[in-house]
Amino acid sequence: MVYNALAIFRSVTTRAETKRAITWPELLHNIYDALIRATQATVEGIRKREAVLG
Repeated sequence: MVYNALAIFRSVTTRAETKRAITWPELLHNIYDALIRATQATVEGIRKREAVLG
C-alpha cells in the first residue's frame, strides 16, 4: 500500500520530465526530510479532513 501511495504521489507531484527523473531513493529521502523537519507550527495550518469509510 505504501509503495502504491508513493507511486501516485510521485506521478502527481512530479509532472515535469526533469522532476520525474528523480530516483526512488531521492524521493524517499525528500519525504523523510520533510517529515523530520515538520514542527507543530508547520502542521497547525493544515486543514483536517473527514475520513471517508466506504
